[in-house]
Amino acid sequence: MPNTRTTGALRVELLATGPNAHGYGRVADGRTFAFRVRNRKARMEIYRADADGAEPMPEDVELVAELSTGRVNLHSDRSLKVLLRTLVAAAEPGHEAPERTLRGYLGRLDAMLDGWAEALAG
Repeated sequence: MPNTRTTGALRVELLATGPNAHGYGRVADGRTFAFRVRNRKARMEIYRADADGAEPMPEDVELVAELSTGRVNLHSDRSLKVLLRTLVAAAEPGHEAPERTLRGYLGRLDAMLDGWAEALAG
């Protein structure tokens, strides 16, 4: 497995700031990554180098890192890029585990209801 802890460049292709910051790009070894901030926690997923398609599948997740964003200025590009470098350094082998809690089910139900309401209104 390639080393992601190199000091090489981290190329950020999309970076949205704010309390629900998110984005994607490439780590130093060329693999793609995506990150998101939810409930003051940042999560980064680094995908396999040979992942096909524009949207990686859960089985394409090779490394995962999660960190608290308690002292990070989520409205600053610079602070978020530092956070991303920290997440890359903290990434460990993992995969996208399906959320099977009551909160997860209710979140999916809420999204479905919102979709239906938009379809009926439009």
